[in-house]
Amino acid sequence: MQLAQVYLIPPHTTFSTTTSGPFTKWYAHFNLGPTADRAAPGIYCFPTTAHMRSLLNGLIKLGKRQQDVRFPWSAIQLVVEVVQELPDSVWDKQRLDARVQRAMEFMHQHLGIKLTAEQVARHAGLSVRNLNHLFQQELQQPPMRVLLDYRLDEACRQLRHTEDSIETIAEECGLVNRHYFSRMLRQYRNTSPAAYREESL
Repeated sequence: MQLAQVYLIPPHTTFSTTTSGPFTKWYAHFNLGPTADRAAPGIYCFPTTAHMRSLLNGLIKLGKRQQDVRFPWSAIQLVVEVVQELPDSVWDKQRLDARVQRAMEFMHQHLGIKLTAEQVARHAGLSVRNLNHLFQQELQQPPMRVLLDYRLDEACRQLRHTEDSIETIAEECGLVNRHYFSRMLRQYRNTSPAAYREESL
């Protein structure tokens, strides 16, 4: 398989994968932590190197046997090499208000419990009104939608990497129950928990 281009899409970037013709893709969803959430939004594209293609071809050959690998070094090497290709401007343009960053870190650390906008605002040292205003200004999303994205990301990670029941995952990720989890995943990711788990095998 020849991979011509790599696309890196930081958090909070609005994009669509709609295309007019067929194409082949391989993707890796990874999280560098809350600090990387401050990377400037955008879609960054650059050609692959020979080493990137070698790493990717090795991962493709592993296929479903990846779950038997003790530690995914090849995948980590690929991510590191790709991220190093990002221009310095991605980090120079970090633009999140420190209060928004505090709120995001607080939400990320408390996915499993019921959180209100008042609790998040209090932790960030803001009123609820100012919290909503700053999130709209910085991320073009309300804080509770960002929290939902965090919860769905973690729930999807657990669907891929654990055998926990959908009900258990929903509760652990603060998604109330499997029915609410299914409704949110269908609404925002256009799939169901069972289908997502099946596709990830």
